[in-house]
Amino acid sequence: MSHNLNKPGCNKNAVFGALLGLFMSLSGSARANDVTVDCTGATAGSFTSISAALETLDRQGPHTIFLLPGNCVEAVRIIDRERLTIDASPQGNAWAVSPDGSPPIVISGSHGVTLIQMGATGGNFNGILINRDSEVSILGMTIQNNGGNGVVVRGGSTVLFDDNNISFNGANGVNVVENSVGTFTGSAAGANGLLAEHNGENGLRCSYGATCFVLGFVTSQNNGVAGLSVSNGARLQIDSDDGPNIFQGNTFAGIAVVRNSTAFIFGAQRTFVQNNPGMGIAVEGNASLVLFDTTVSNNQQPGLSAVRIALTEFGGDNIFADNGTANLSCDSTSLFSGDLTGIGKISCKRIERASGPPRHGRIDE
Repeated sequence: MSHNLNKPGCNKNAVFGALLGLFMSLSGSARANDVTVDCTGATAGSFTSISAALETLDRQGPHTIFLLPGNCVEAVRIIDRERLTIDASPQGNAWAVSPDGSPPIVISGSHGVTLIQMGATGGNFNGILINRDSEVSILGMTIQNNGGNGVVVRGGSTVLFDDNNISFNGANGVNVVENSVGTFTGSAAGANGLLAEHNGENGLRCSYGATCFVLGFVTSQNNGVAGLSVSNGARLQIDSDDGPNIFQGNTFAGIAVVRNSTAFIFGAQRTFVQNNPGMGIAVEGNASLVLFDTTVSNNQQPGLSAVRIALTEFGGDNIFADNGTANLSCDSTSLFSGDLTGIGKISCKRIERASGPPRHGRIDE
């Protein structure tokens, strides 16, 4: 039954008062709670699993679960929750361990979720799965020794990674897909920032329409394919204004931009693509790259290779030195443009020149 508030005999104040009372009663039902979990069972009065603690908390929050050191052998499921923090600081060394090979942590349809200084390990495929438009911050976590990806971000989710160690996972350290957004940053160089290393495939992967931002103090090294891979229509921005980004020791390439993807690299403290057994940067398959403020050096194969309808535009302050077969290499379908000042050892048939169309043949130093 509907009410006409202008109808004679309808008391507007009474109706508004009833609605306000209902709103207040519903708001009061969602109360902030802080609880403690000690999965070792050593702390009196604490919960002995994260799952048990979650069962006592409403889904609206804000809530904080303080996690004491120890292994929580359980499948943590954070489903349709708002404003939840699981905080293992300052002690750290608290782990979510898969009991059966399923992902130790799944976050789905949830917002305002923050995980601090805990670990995730033991998944046969994923360590952490984030999906269904979730919004998550992963701060200071260690994510390692999962059989597939350390973290999968999918289904339009948005995730901030800050000062994480993502290592020794069987596939990608982080795999951002399906129009999701991943932001990667750190607070200091090397292991004190964001470190993705010794993963079986890519350290960081952005694919299938995803967008990724790399914002400084990110190191991705010694991974089985690339330090950072952008593919299948994904978009990448690397910004080193707040700190350098380093991609080194990766088998195929330091950075790969492939299959209809785009990348833009710039920043005052520079991006370093160095000492990779493969290429420094690979651009291929109708992909495009705009490059500023980047040092590409000591890679065993070409410093930058562009093939299969790839476009690379060079802005200012790029340094290419001591790369294998060439500093720059391209096939007959690809094009280099922009400022190549100071870059020698170029093997490319198509370089855009202001004075006329590209000339055929090898470009000599």
